[in-house]
Amino acid sequence: MDIKDRIIQEACPVVMVPRYSELPAIEGGYRYLMAFDGLWVEAKVPWGHFRLPLWKSLRPLPYGEAEYIYRLESGQLPLSLLDRSIEVARNKAKNGLEWAGWIVWGAFDGYRLVEPTVIKESSSSVSYEHPELTGGHLVVDLHSHPFDMTAFSGVDDHDDMGGIRFSGVICFDRYMQPNLKIRLCIEGHFFTFRGVLDEKTLSA
Repeated sequence: MDIKDRIIQEACPVVMVPRYSELPAIEGGYRYLMAFDGLWVEAKVPWGHFRLPLWKSLRPLPYGEAEYIYRLESGQLPLSLLDRSIEVARNKAKNGLEWAGWIVWGAFDGYRLVEPTVIKESSSSVSYEHPELTGGHLVVDLHSHPFDMTAFSGVDDHDDMGGIRFSGVICFDRYMQPNLKIRLCIEGHFFTFRGVLDEKTLSA
């Protein structure tokens, strides 16, 4: 096998789901699973474990069945941090600016909100220095739009292509009432936020 193919398979393995035995546990990172009903992706990070379908086969495949998993090992996301993020983003939106922030989780200090050092901000983008997360893990990558657009843009899709985390966008209507949309990102695959907190409009 070519060394480059070996590197790719080690970094991003594809595993056949056994039909007559147990599926070996994932240690960390992500992998693809070829199952009875199609292709799945599985990801495990210190704060969560996810196994979700990507592609459904039109015919049964000769493999075992994959079990759906959508679990936060770190506990439910605190609404207080989301409310605080909305309030900071609202203050930026009043000046026509985007805002960005991270919700981080650590085994010893739990969840906390981190506001990165901003390099440049405008009504359409915000760039910042990535914070050092010693002992912590990025769980939710948040940013805001200072206008009524509760959707992820093409730029957002590009920014979310790598890594395993939640991504959230906050927008505001003409009365400065917020809307929050969140999705789960697994190495460029996007999934509706569910099972942890109902996706809904949050007013502060």
